[in-house]
Amino acid sequence: MIAWCLEHSPNHRAYRSNGFFPLPERLRPIELHVGVRSLAAPAEANLGNRRNWYLSYLDSDTV
Repeated sequence: MIAWCLEHSPNHRAYRSNGFFPLPERLRPIELHVGVRSLAAPAEANLGNRRNWYLSYLDSDTV
């Protein structure tokens, strides 16, 4: 089972305490590409910081 969870995500501790672990890049089954559109300016300041992101499987069309 694979879950997407960034280190700063609120549910990261729950995943880790239940046996999930980081998967080395060479073992990952797919290459993930993310497309976004900023609705507020300045876009670069918000999009460039991973701490502003939260990803879940609901955001994916590869499942």
